[in-house]
Amino acid sequence: MRIPPSADAALVKALAKKMRLLVIFLIFMHFVMVVYLLLIVSTMFMALSADLASTNLFMPKISLPLLVVVLFMYVVALALAILMYRRRSRQIIPVVSARNVPPSLWNDALIASMNLVQIGCQSYQTYWMFDGLMNLASILSYGVLVILYCFLSPATLFLQDRRVKTTVANAQDAVFCVVLTGGHPILSILSAFLKFILIDPSMANDNAWATEGLLTARMLVPTSAFDLMAKLVMYLTTAVSLRKATVDLCDATNASVLLLYRRRHLHLNAILCYTWGIAVAIAMCRAVGFRQPCPSHCITHAYPMFDLSCRCTYANINCARLDIDDPSPLLDPGKIGTNLFYLQTSCCPLRDGLPKEMLEPFLQLSQISLFFTEMQSWNGPLPSTVNNVEIRHSHLQTIPRAFVQEIPNNLVAIQLEACPLRYIPDAVFETWGNVLRVAFINVSLTQVPKLPFQLDKPPRSEPSHEPTHGDPMDSSAAGRFCRFKWQSYPFHDSNHRPTTH
Repeated sequence: MRIPPSADAALVKALAKKMRLLVIFLIFMHFVMVVYLLLIVSTMFMALSADLASTNLFMPKISLPLLVVVLFMYVVALALAILMYRRRSRQIIPVVSARNVPPSLWNDALIASMNLVQIGCQSYQTYWMFDGLMNLASILSYGVLVILYCFLSPATLFLQDRRVKTTVANAQDAVFCVVLTGGHPILSILSAFLKFILIDPSMANDNAWATEGLLTARMLVPTSAFDLMAKLVMYLTTAVSLRKATVDLCDATNASVLLLYRRRHLHLNAILCYTWGIAVAIAMCRAVGFRQPCPSHCITHAYPMFDLSCRCTYANINCARLDIDDPSPLLDPGKIGTNLFYLQTSCCPLRDGLPKEMLEPFLQLSQISLFFTEMQSWNGPLPSTVNNVEIRHSHLQTIPRAFVQEIPNNLVAIQLEACPLRYIPDAVFETWGNVLRVAFINVSLTQVPKLPFQLDKPPRSEPSHEPTHGDPMDSSAAGRFCRFKWQSYPFHDSNHRPTTH
């Protein structure tokens, strides 16, 4: 059955008048992607080397240029979309009859294939968000959008009016791809940032919030070769969807009103998408509703889809509050899992530091903070994933062996504060080849170490009631630290140990 050309022309003109707002909305979608990519790229370029290393960015010399190319591609796409819209608003729209337009089997197959690729990449992103993030509202909303896309994308292809089907399918793909690729992450970042700025500035001292922020940053940047490929595919398919939708709405020469028969491959595509959407929904409900509770010292935890045990990401153990001396039993992988990212202990003796056997099970341990300890030594070695270690109020008189021998390549930040540290061998700095940030605060150095490298900035020496002795540091020698800071005060030991921290 065919519709007369006159009716075809009238329908095209009627649709053209109603598409103006949709075209403007698609231009806004282009703008969202540009802002998102600009935010990611500019942040990575302006970040200090130590901060960039903490995000675990995969091969920065490759990932950064690729992201810049993708950003440039979206800027060009935004400019072309604006030009097409302006041209469309001035020209007379031509009309093509549907009589000589064949059924577009290849177009349906192309749309279905792109949908499957997009759903696969978005499902991969959902899996890792549940595996690594703690913000339940954020990961649930993302998962719900992916499930909704699984059900809507194949249903659109069953529309028999080709013009309506093409318009709806392209616009739907563009909107979902932009929301899942750039819109949702931007909203997550802005909500946390606005909460910090407008509601609770003290969140800057909240290690749970800092852990969530760092894990979110790792989720936004490529952290492996496969992750880089998946993100590039998401960016490219989103760009293609936006381009197709914009061209379709701004170019009426492809308009036709051909009634199509439902094809077998569309049914197969629908079965695959619906089955996958149901499977993702079941996995999400299982991960959230049937999870084993975590112990009280586990402040934040993730929600892996295929592991219902506790998967702690930030543990805060206060030995004085819990009336214990050894935190080892509380770090049993059988109780808190192996996904620990941030470990903080307070008021624990730890005279010999944290034993190797205690830390080995945690495969993504990144930051260690030890407060108010009686630590006199720490043999180590540190896990290979650790990049930040902070020790405050200890009895260390020398640099512990954990910071000198078998140093992880990922270790980029070391801070020692409030300890009777009197001397740092010059050879220690030679072993810190990858360390980018060092801070010695409120220590009792009797001699400032001689650095065999040049500081990017002169070292910050805070005012002291009793300044250290020795020659001033020569900042003209050769080097690599992006920050070297010390404050040196006579260290006064105290038997007082706070009960909370």
